[in-house]
Formats: sequence, structure tokens, C-alpha cells
Amino acid sequence: MDFEVEFREFKESVIKELNRINEKLDSIEKSIHGDSTPIYIKDIKKEKIIMDVATVKDCLDVGGLKGDLQLFKDIYLKNVQKEFYPLKIIGKKFHYWLDNQWHQDSNSYARSCICHNIKMCYLDVNKMQDYQDNIDQFLTNQNYILKLVDEKYQDKVLATIKSYLEKN
Repeated sequence: MDFEVEFREFKESVIKELNRINEKLDSIEKSIHGDSTPIYIKDIKKEKIIMDVATVKDCLDVGGLKGDLQLFKDIYLKNVQKEFYPLKIIGKKFHYWLDNQWHQDSNSYARSCICHNIKMCYLDVNKMQDYQDNIDQFLTNQNYILKLVDEKYQDKVLATIKSYLEKN
């Protein structure tokens, strides 16, 4: 078996084990705090996000802002009550949670971090060896992923997130 395949299988087994551990922690948390009260609010920062490969690939396959919003929700909002979301809108101002306090997003920090984390998740799963029979799809994905660096596209991502938060 080739090293990349072994590594990918190992990585997926680690992700599965982490998910199993997270489920146990969630179970313990639920027994202590009730069904849906999280222990903390997730910081908005650039970080290595460990996600299920299939979930990220599904979001990448959906593509566009719809896929980005779904991945955002999976990273930051899944199993979290609205009052514990790491983003909120006060008036027309966008605020994010970092280091145990709320910050007004006056310099697009949250936008940059969220798009960076989404981009890195996509890059983790968009591997050329997985698209040997369809290199065009790999290149299409790469071009799309590069859009997440563009500030105008990041504004669209943030506007989509803001719209979602206002409706829910």
C-alpha cells in the first residue's frame, strides 16, 4: 500500500476516534448541563479544524456560498444554542468571540478567520490523487478554494453568514 493511502486511512481513523471521544464528552456534558448547553463559546480564530472528510467534501461538492455556509455551521454552530454562537449582530455591527470576550469586528478579523478555516478544510480534502479520473474537478475545486482568499468573496461569505444568523 502506498504511503499516501496509508496516511489518509490513518488520518481518517484518528478523526473517527476524535469524533467518538467528542461524542463521549458531549454525553458527559449533557448529563451535567442538560441536553444542549455547551461548556464554552468557540473562539473565532485561525486554527486547524479537524473535520470528517466526507462532511467537508460534501460542502465542497455543493460549492459556492451554500457549501461555505454549511461548512461554517458544521464548524461553529453544530449542537450549539443560539445564545452561545461565537458570532452575533448587535444593531448593524458584527461581533465575534475571542479570548473569553466579545469584540466588534471593525477590521474584518472574523471574516478573515472564518474564510481561512473554511479554505484550509477544503484544501485538506481536495487531493489530486483522489481525482485521478477527473483532474478537471480537482482544478475546479482548487480555483474555487482560491476565491476564499479574495476579500470581495470573503465579504459575500460573511454577508451569507450574517443573513443566516439574522433569520435564525
